[in-house]
Parts: sequence; C-alpha cells; structure tokens
Amino acid sequence: MRKILLAFALMTAFTSVAVAAIVKGRVVDSDSQPLQGVTTQIIQYPDSVRKGYMITTAKGDFSFKGINPGNYVINLSMVGMDDIRKIVEVKDTTTTLDVGILTMTETSVTLNDAVVTAVKAAVVAKQDTIEFNAGSFKTQANASVEDLLKKLPGVEVDSDGKITSGGKTVSKILVDGKEFFW
Repeated sequence: MRKILLAFALMTAFTSVAVAAIVKGRVVDSDSQPLQGVTTQIIQYPDSVRKGYMITTAKGDFSFKGINPGNYVINLSMVGMDDIRKIVEVKDTTTTLDVGILTMTETSVTLNDAVVTAVKAAVVAKQDTIEFNAGSFKTQANASVEDLLKKLPGVEVDSDGKITSGGKTVSKILVDGKEFFW
C-alpha cells in the first residue's frame, strides 16, 4: 500500500511539473546594461488575472514558472523609465518561452516654467529697532510720510507731529538705512 501511495505521489509531482510552462526574459536599458529592480508581472489576457509577480535580478532576468497555455501580458515598470507591455502566447506546457531582451528607455518629462517670488516681511523686530516694509502698507499715490506712518501698526502721530511706537517716543527714522528728517 505504501509503495502505491509513493508511486502515486511521484506521478503527481512529475505531472504537475510537466503541465506548466516557463516564461522568461531579460530587461536592459538603452545602453544594453541589465536593469535590476524592475517590477515584472505576467497577467492572463483577457480576464486580467495576475499569474506572477517578481523583481528582476542583478542581471535583469525574470522568470515565471507554472504558466498554463493561453494569452498573457507582461508588464514591466520602473521609476524613471517608460513602462513596457508585451503580449505573449503560451502554446505548449512542456517548453520554456523566452521573450528575449526587452529594452526600457528613460522617461523624459518637460516641466513648465517656474516663477519664484518672495514676500518681504511687513514688520521685523531687531533688538531696540523695528523695521517696517513700506511696500506692505497701501497708501494713496503721492501720499505723505505722515499718511504712511499712521498706517504702521503700533505707530501714532499726534497733532504736533510727535511720533510714538508702543508708547515710546521715536527718536530717529531711517529710510533705506539713511536718517530721514521731517
């Protein structure tokens, strides 16, 4: 009885090996250098059932075992490279189908122009000095300095023209780093 079971098990093992084909190939770049790390899938066509998945070896090789007769799509993808789709037909389960060398090319993407703009801070505090960016405060065309000063946060101009900021008298005003007299 044990001999019969062993013989049956061996026949089953040999039968299962013999009824499925191998699909293999190699992936290279445009300089014919092997591409390692390419995502490779074999998908049954037309029902889109994935029958195998692997990453290419250091030599760019891939191999799918246990593939039954039928139509398949081999998908190859890698970041920075154009995807490849190859349709193959497995006719015989006793052979190895070599799809050959598949060449992937670099993806080229043209970007639109980029414009970089910066916005200067409206108010900057440096130790005992406060700097205001006058362009950040809107005034009428041909406005006076007093009109601008009244728009600055925390700055007050009284009827005598005395300027205070945060309750303290302003002793000096600089415009572009030079002292401004009013």
